[in-house]
Amino acid sequence: PERYHSKLCIECTDRPGLLVDTVRVLKDLSLNVVGAEVDTIGDKASDIIYVTHRGEPLGPSMEQLVINSLSYYLSLSEEESY
Repeated sequence: PERYHSKLCIECTDRPGLLVDTVRVLKDLSLNVVGAEVDTIGDKASDIIYVTHRGEPLGPSMEQLVINSLSYYLSLSEEESY
Protein backbone atom coordinates (compact mmCIF):
# COMPACT_ATOMS: atom_id res chain seq x y z
CA PRO A 1 0.00 0.00 0.00
CA GLU A 2 1.23 3.48 -0.87
CA ARG A 3 0.54 4.78 2.62
CA TYR A 4 3.86 3.19 3.65
CA HIS A 5 5.96 4.53 0.76
CA SER A 6 5.94 7.00 -2.10
CA LYS A 7 5.86 6.07 -5.77
CA LEU A 8 8.23 7.87 -8.16
CA CYS A 9 7.55 7.58 -11.89
CA ILE A 10 10.58 8.34 -14.03
CA GLU A 11 10.48 8.51 -17.81
CA CYS A 12 13.55 9.51 -19.78
CA THR A 13 16.00 8.37 -22.44
CA ASP A 14 17.57 5.07 -21.45
CA ARG A 15 21.33 4.75 -21.12
CA PRO A 16 23.79 2.35 -19.47
CA GLY A 17 23.89 2.89 -15.70
CA LEU A 18 20.67 4.95 -15.53
CA LEU A 19 19.07 2.91 -12.75
CA VAL A 20 22.27 2.79 -10.67
CA ASP A 21 22.75 6.56 -11.04
CA THR A 22 19.09 7.25 -10.19
CA VAL A 23 19.30 5.13 -7.03
CA ARG A 24 22.53 6.94 -6.08
CA VAL A 25 20.75 10.32 -6.31
CA LEU A 26 17.91 8.98 -4.13
CA LYS A 27 20.36 7.61 -1.56
CA ASP A 28 22.17 10.98 -1.51
CA LEU A 29 18.80 12.44 -0.45
CA SER A 30 18.63 9.85 2.39
CA LEU A 31 15.82 7.92 0.73
CA ASN A 32 15.41 4.17 1.06
CA VAL A 33 14.44 2.34 -2.14
CA VAL A 34 11.97 -0.38 -1.15
CA GLY A 35 11.10 -1.63 -4.64
CA ALA A 36 11.19 -0.87 -8.33
CA GLU A 37 9.50 -1.75 -11.60
CA VAL A 38 11.89 -1.12 -14.47
CA ASP A 39 10.88 -1.16 -18.12
CA THR A 40 12.62 -0.08 -21.31
CA ILE A 41 10.82 0.41 -24.60
CA GLY A 42 13.21 1.24 -27.42
CA ASP A 43 15.41 4.05 -26.14
CA LYS A 44 12.95 5.15 -23.43
CA ALA A 45 13.18 4.11 -19.79
CA SER A 46 9.94 3.97 -17.84
CA ASP A 47 10.73 3.24 -14.20
CA ILE A 48 8.60 3.20 -11.07
CA ILE A 49 10.59 3.39 -7.85
CA TYR A 50 9.07 3.03 -4.39
CA VAL A 51 10.84 5.01 -1.67
CA THR A 52 10.61 5.99 1.98
CA HIS A 53 12.26 8.77 3.96
CA ARG A 54 13.00 7.82 7.57
CA GLY A 55 10.56 4.92 7.18
CA GLU A 56 7.69 7.11 6.00
CA PRO A 57 6.25 8.26 2.67
CA LEU A 58 7.65 11.53 1.35
CA GLY A 59 6.18 14.76 2.62
CA PRO A 60 5.41 17.59 0.17
CA SER A 61 8.74 19.41 0.62
CA MET A 62 10.78 16.20 0.26
CA GLU A 63 8.72 15.25 -2.81
CA GLN A 64 9.62 18.57 -4.42
CA LEU A 65 13.30 18.12 -3.53
CA VAL A 66 13.31 14.68 -5.17
CA ILE A 67 11.58 16.01 -8.30
CA ASN A 68 14.03 18.91 -8.57
CA SER A 69 17.10 16.74 -7.94
CA LEU A 70 16.12 14.02 -10.41
CA SER A 71 15.01 16.54 -13.05
CA TYR A 72 18.32 18.38 -12.75
CA TYR A 73 20.43 15.23 -12.71
CA LEU A 74 18.63 13.52 -15.59
CA SER A 75 18.79 16.66 -17.76
CA LEU A 76 22.56 16.86 -17.15
CA SER A 77 22.97 13.18 -17.98
CA GLU A 78 21.14 13.55 -21.30
CA GLU A 79 23.23 16.57 -22.29
CA GLU A 80 26.46 14.76 -21.44
CA SER A 81 25.53 11.75 -23.56
CA TYR A 82 25.67 13.70 -26.85
